[in-house]
Amino acid sequence: MRRFLTIAASVALSFAAFSSCSNDPSLNGALSVTGSTIRFLQIDRVGNAGLAEVFSPYSRHDASNRSSPQGDKSAMNTDINAFVTGGFGGRSAATSTFVQNLLAPDALLADLSQTGNAQYLGVQTSGQFSDYCTGSRVNGKFGGRALQDDVVDTTFQFVFGNYVALYSAGSSIPNTSGAIADDGNEKDGRAGRPTLTTDNVGCAGKHFNLTAFPYLGDPR
Repeated sequence: MRRFLTIAASVALSFAAFSSCSNDPSLNGALSVTGSTIRFLQIDRVGNAGLAEVFSPYSRHDASNRSSPQGDKSAMNTDINAFVTGGFGGRSAATSTFVQNLLAPDALLADLSQTGNAQYLGVQTSGQFSDYCTGSRVNGKFGGRALQDDVVDTTFQFVFGNYVALYSAGSSIPNTSGAIADDGNEKDGRAGRPTLTTDNVGCAGKHFNLTAFPYLGDPR
């Protein structure tokens, strides 16, 4: 119970922490930027890596950015299913359902009862995999997102690679009913298909200075 309460609290924090707001009076018709009548409006949000950018049609990006992650879950699931099972992904319905349960709603989850490093999708996958760009780590159940997690490649691997078949076999991922058969439709360069499982940004492109805020290294 403690874990689920902690996760719920973390989701609420994610809604606020990963939203962008504006006090531009032109957005709500206010005549002045002073006083108590100005309202802050959400104009963008960032949670799971590339969710809207990969799955949602561009015409829906603005509505998605302005909505709450929980309120947008149904629409995002529709977007994911259309992309994964349609002409872009060409994957099975079971693969699509797995990706929907994994990535929507669009919020980073953290289980504060866990110790150790942050790990992208660590809560949702019960720490079954590691996408740390310099190698695997132990105890990846905390969730959140570490600076050197290769988050975009992870999203691509679940859609275009074999991650669904590989990790569903562990049967400890929430909202799944066990192993999902590999549909054989990976776009990983095999059988003349394109290679879409990586953005080709490796560790060399993640030049962080982990010793001091804001943790960014010198431009290269």
